[in-house]
Amino acid sequence: MEFFPIICNIKGISPIMNKNILCIEISKSDVYIQYTNMEFEYVTFTKAKRILFAILSPTLKYSCVDNEKSVNFLNQLLTKYVLCEDCLILKIK
Repeated sequence: MEFFPIICNIKGISPIMNKNILCIEISKSDVYIQYTNMEFEYVTFTKAKRILFAILSPTLKYSCVDNEKSVNFLNQLLTKYVLCEDCLILKIK
């Protein structure tokens, strides 16, 4: 599968992102994002949502702790993704 540069103009996100998201781990207080180029970062829920909705990776693995704030964040992602076991799959419109 090829990945193409994604150009976005969202506050707090690099103007050109040459990476896709490999996986996310949703914890009680932040989100760990690992990219396909093996870079990673820990970000707030707000920034994670901006990044995930800007990049819109076709599929990504996820894990989520059983915590109200974490589950609420996951539910927000389900406006663009569907769950399939331990993966989030981008909805086709």
